[in-house]
Amino acid sequence: MARVLCVDDNVELIEVLMEMLRTSGHEPYRALGGEECLELLKNGKCTPDIIMLDLMMHPMDGWSVLKAIREDDRFDAIPVIILTGKYPTMAEVVEYCTMFEGYLMKPFAIDRLMEEIEGVLQKVRTREEVIRRASQKGMDQSMLDEYRKLSSTAIVLSQFETIITDGTFTRKVFSGMEKRLDNIEDWLTQLGVLVH
Repeated sequence: MARVLCVDDNVELIEVLMEMLRTSGHEPYRALGGEECLELLKNGKCTPDIIMLDLMMHPMDGWSVLKAIREDDRFDAIPVIILTGKYPTMAEVVEYCTMFEGYLMKPFAIDRLMEEIEGVLQKVRTREEVIRRASQKGMDQSMLDEYRKLSSTAIVLSQFETIITDGTFTRKVFSGMEKRLDNIEDWLTQLGVLVH
């Protein structure tokens, strides 16, 4: 069971999503828009294990909410899955890909949603355990922060290859990130905290 914060400005959709999560054994919370989401997080009224975030909201869109979440060290490690009916542009992929762990297009089946939540939570648990162990062994914190961001990129990269169908997606954009992630993973392996 996970505490899931659902962020959407559509009341009907958020209620359906919350019922789906409850039925599947999760503990859902809701925020009707970006400002309410940030308020809940900052006031400690909700400490989610994962955030489900819509992009097309007003007055604060999902990308702005995502940036605000990632700029606050208290929430930097909370995984975010984007739930949206909006296809991403290549520019959005490049700008935001290090900030979230999943991208699910609406409409979606409940089984697909639960699979995405469980998959992301498992990957994030593994990643955070590696970071914890590497930190105990003295690895530089800035490198571990970079590893967290780059591993998020690796999680969503394959999703974008299938989502972006307008011909603008190019894997070359990510080659530098992938090489840097490989280098950090090599160091983590040498420390004995990551097993390939």
